[in-house]
Amino acid sequence: MATWATSTDMSDYYESAVASFTTAQMNAKLALAERMIENRCDRTFAETEYFEWLDGTDSDMLVLPQYPVTAFYQCTDLTELAFSIQNTSSDADEATVEVSDDKIFLSVYGGTNSGSTGLALSSYSTLADLEAAIEGLNLGWEIEVVNEEDPRKLKPYGVGTCLNVPYYVDIAYDSYTGVSLNADQGILYRRSAFPVGFKNIFVHYKAGYSTIPDILKDIEMQLAFKLLTRDMSDPTMRSERLGDYAYTKDTDAQTDVFAWLDDQLTPYMKLRV
Repeated sequence: MATWATSTDMSDYYESAVASFTTAQMNAKLALAERMIENRCDRTFAETEYFEWLDGTDSDMLVLPQYPVTAFYQCTDLTELAFSIQNTSSDADEATVEVSDDKIFLSVYGGTNSGSTGLALSSYSTLADLEAAIEGLNLGWEIEVVNEEDPRKLKPYGVGTCLNVPYYVDIAYDSYTGVSLNADQGILYRRSAFPVGFKNIFVHYKAGYSTIPDILKDIEMQLAFKLLTRDMSDPTMRSERLGDYAYTKDTDAQTDVFAWLDDQLTPYMKLRV
C-alpha cells in the first residue's frame, strides 16, 4: 500500500529545525496533515479497492467518487437474491435487519436476545462466512444463502422487519457491456443512460496512487512542520509585550493555514463535472 512521509523523511527534510521534536510528535502531526490534505481534497490518495452503490442520474455519464482508476471490475444496476434472514426468538417483540454501505445491522427488541449487533461486510470473504458469523451469535438468527458472492456487493436497504418472517436481501449481479472509462478522471460513459435511482448503480474498482506523489509528501511535511511549530506558542498570538501587558490575537491564524493549504493542493482537488 502507498505510504506517506515518515518522521525519518521529515528529519532528513528539515534537519536541525525538527531536532527538538520526538518521533511520536512528528508522526502525530504527519498523520494529522495527511487527514487534513485528504479532507480538503475530498479524496483518498493511496490506492484502495472500492465496492460502492451510486445514484443513477439518467445520464450517459457516471462520476466515480475516487480517481485515478487503476483497475475496473464491475458496473451494474442488476441484482439477484443473496439470502433470506429471519429471527426466531420466541420472546421477542420485533426483529429488524438493515444493510448499509459497509455493515449489516441486526436488532432484536424485547426478550432474552434483545440488543443490536453490527458486522462489517469487509470482514467476510463469502456469504457463507457471514452466515456462520451471524448464526454463531446464538441470538436466534437464521440465514439461507441463495447466491454466493462477496458480501461487500450487498445492496443497501432500509430497515426491514424479520421476526419469524424471512426478509430478502439482494446483491449486485452481472455487469454492463459497452461501458467506457476515463481512468484519469474516474468517469464512466455508456451509450444508453445510467438509470435514475438512489444507490441503484453498483461499481467495483480500484483507485488512487500506488506511490504517493512526492509533491503531496512535501506538502504533508510542510503542513506537519507548521503544526509542530505552532504548538510551541499560542497560534492565535500576533504580538505580545511584557511592560503594561498587551496581547494581540490573530483571528485569521487558522484561515491562513487553510488558505496556504488550498493554494498548494489546487491541482489535486477533486474534480467536479
